[in-house]
Amino acid sequence: MIKLDNKLLKLILSGPQFAHWNNAEIGSHLKFIRNSDKFERALYHCLSYFHS
Repeated sequence: MIKLDNKLLKLILSGPQFAHWNNAEIGSHLKFIRNSDKFERALYHCLSYFHS
C-alpha cells in the first residue's frame, strides 16, 4: 500500500507540470507499506510514469 497526501495526489493527477510521481518518491513524500518483500518491477515502472 502507498500512502500520500490528498493534495499531492491531486497535483500528480493534474499533470507533470504540477507534480510527478518520481519527484514525490525521491522527495520521500510517499509512505510504502509492504506485506511481503517481493519487488514487482513492472508495477514500479508503471508508477514511475504515473501522470496524466
